[in-house]
Amino acid sequence: MNVAAKLLRYARPNSGRIAWAMTCSLLASVMMVGVISLSQPFFNNVLRLAPTAETPVAESSPSKLDALRLARKYLNLDRFGAAFGLEGDNTFLQVAVLLLGLILLKGVLTFLATYGIQKVGLRAVLAIRTDLYQRIQYQSLRFFTDHPSGELISRVANDIGRIQKSISSDLADFFRVGFLILAQLVWVFYLYWGLSLFSLVLLPLFVVPIYRFGRKLRKTTRVSQERQAEVTNILHDSFMGARIVRAFTAQRFEVNRFQVALRNLFRVDLKAVRVNAMASPVMEIVGAIGAGVLVLFAGFQIQVGNLNPGEFMSFLAGMGLLYASLKRITKVNNEFQQALAAGQRVFQLMEERSEVRESHPSRILPPFRKEIDFTGVSFRYLDRPILNGIDLRVPAGSVIALAGRSGSGKTTLIHLLLRFYEVTSGSIRIDGTDIREVSLDSLRNQIGLVTQEVMLFRDSIRNNIAYGTADAPMEGVITAARSAYAHDFIQELPEGYETRVGEGGHGLSLGQRQRISIAPAIWKNSPILILDEATSALDPESEKLLDGALANLVRGRTVITIAHRPGTVRRADTIFVLADGRIVETGNHETLLREGKHYRRLYDLQFRDDSLAVGR
Repeated sequence: MNVAAKLLRYARPNSGRIAWAMTCSLLASVMMVGVISLSQPFFNNVLRLAPTAETPVAESSPSKLDALRLARKYLNLDRFGAAFGLEGDNTFLQVAVLLLGLILLKGVLTFLATYGIQKVGLRAVLAIRTDLYQRIQYQSLRFFTDHPSGELISRVANDIGRIQKSISSDLADFFRVGFLILAQLVWVFYLYWGLSLFSLVLLPLFVVPIYRFGRKLRKTTRVSQERQAEVTNILHDSFMGARIVRAFTAQRFEVNRFQVALRNLFRVDLKAVRVNAMASPVMEIVGAIGAGVLVLFAGFQIQVGNLNPGEFMSFLAGMGLLYASLKRITKVNNEFQQALAAGQRVFQLMEERSEVRESHPSRILPPFRKEIDFTGVSFRYLDRPILNGIDLRVPAGSVIALAGRSGSGKTTLIHLLLRFYEVTSGSIRIDGTDIREVSLDSLRNQIGLVTQEVMLFRDSIRNNIAYGTADAPMEGVITAARSAYAHDFIQELPEGYETRVGEGGHGLSLGQRQRISIAPAIWKNSPILILDEATSALDPESEKLLDGALANLVRGRTVITIAHRPGTVRRADTIFVLADGRIVETGNHETLLREGKHYRRLYDLQFRDDSLAVGR
C-alpha cells in the first residue's frame, strides 16, 4: 500500500496552489542564500580582517558573486551612501540595508508559501475525512460488528488528526526546508566546491539515522493508534452504559479497565518518545564531528592563503544552515512516518468492500403493489447458520407477525429484507423483482422501520421526526407528531419542536421517546412497515397512547412486525413462528393457540405474562 501516493492524490486538485507555494519557497530560499552571502563583504570589508605576514589571506575571487555585488550592479548601491551624506566606503550601510530588505522579502515569501501549502493540506484532510465517513456510512451492518464504534471514532478523529498535522504543517516545512537545503548546496559548491565535496563525505552519517528513526517511528505509531482505539472503545462503552455501570457499582472496575488501556498506550507512546528523543542528540553528535573536521581543514587552507576569512565564514554559515535544515528534515520525516502509519489504518478502512453492493446497472424498484416473497432464504454468519430455507409470503395490505424465542432469526429476517446483510442462498422478491437487482435507496425508501431500541439524535425534535430531510415543512412534521400522539407534549416543551433532546432522548420520558420514535416512520409514509416493538413496561396511560400511535402507523400499510406485545400478535393476519432459523408454525392467533405447540408454549411463557402485566 503506497500510503504517501494516496495522501498526495488528495492534494492533486490543488496542484496550481502547490506550484505557487513551491515557487515562493524556492524564492525564499534564494533570499536566505543572499543573507548568508553577505557574510563575505561583512568580514572582508566591514570588519577589515587584515592579514599578517604569517597568515596571508587569499583574495576573494571576482567571480564569486554575493548579494552585495549583485545589488551594486543592478540597484546602483554605490550612490546609496551619498543620499545619507556619507563619504568613502559605506559597505556597512549597504550590508545593513540589504540584509533588512532580504529578510523582509524572505518573510513575505515564507508566509505566502506556508499559508498556501497549509491551505492545500487542510483541504486534503477535509476530503480524506469526508471520504472515510462516507465509506463507513455505506458499509453493511457486518462492518459495524467487525469494527467497534470506538475504533471507528478513533480512526476518523485521532488517525486523521495525525495526518492533518503532517500534511499541512509538516508539508509546508518539507518544501521550505527542502528548497533551503537545495539552495545551500548550490551556494557552498559555488563558493568552494572542493571543501563542499569534502563535507559531503559525512552525508551518509546524516541519512542513515534519518532512515532508521523513521522506520521505527512508523511501526511504533501504528501500534499506538491501535491502543488509542482501545481507549476510545472503553470511553464509548462506559459513557453509553452509564446507568448500568452505576447500577452494578462497577465504577472502580471501569476505572481499572481504563487504566490498563492507558498504561498500554503509555508504553507504546514512550517508545515513540524515546526514538524522537534519540534523533536530535545523534544528529548533533554527527554534526559536531563534521564541524570539527571541517574547521580543521578550512583553518589549514586559511593559513596557507588558499581561502579568505569572508569566504570561509560564508561557507561555514551555509554549511551550518544546511546542517540545521537536515536536522529539521529529520523531525519532519519522523512526523511524516507517524502520519503514514495513521494513513495506513485509514486507507485500510476505506478499502474494505461492503458486503452489500448494488448491481451495475441497478434498477429503481417500482412502487410496491402486490406481495413480498421470501423463497428458500438461508443466511450464515461467521459460518454459523442463522436462517435455513425460509419460505414466506406477505400480501400487500396484510399484517404479519414473526414470533419466536430470542435468537430464532426474527430480526435477521427483516435485516435481509432491508439488505443490511445479503442472503447466503435463496431470494427475496418484491412484486417479482429480486431486491438484489434494485438500488438500495429505492428499496429502503419503500420500507419504514421502527426499532426496538429507541434512538433519538442530539438534535431538535423537529429534525428527529423529519430525520434525513433538510428543511422539512413544519405542517408535515406536526401531522406526523399528531398521528404519533406526540404533538401535545411537544408543545409543552420549552422550545416546542425546536427543543433539542439529549443523547438517546434523555430529558424525555420513556413513553414520550417511544412515540417520537414512531413519528419518523409516519413522516416517511412508506408502503411497507417493519415494526420491532419496544418491550419496556409502560404505565396504562402511556400504553394506551402508544397503542393509538401504532394503530395510526400501521393503517393502510403492509406490516411485518416482530411480536413482543399481545395486542400486536392478536391483530396480525398471519403469525409465523420461528425456531432454530426455520418456520415451524403458521396461522392466526386463535388457530395457533389451539394447534400450535411452539406458539402455545411461547404464548404461555411470554405473551400471556405481558398481557397480565398490562392489565394490572
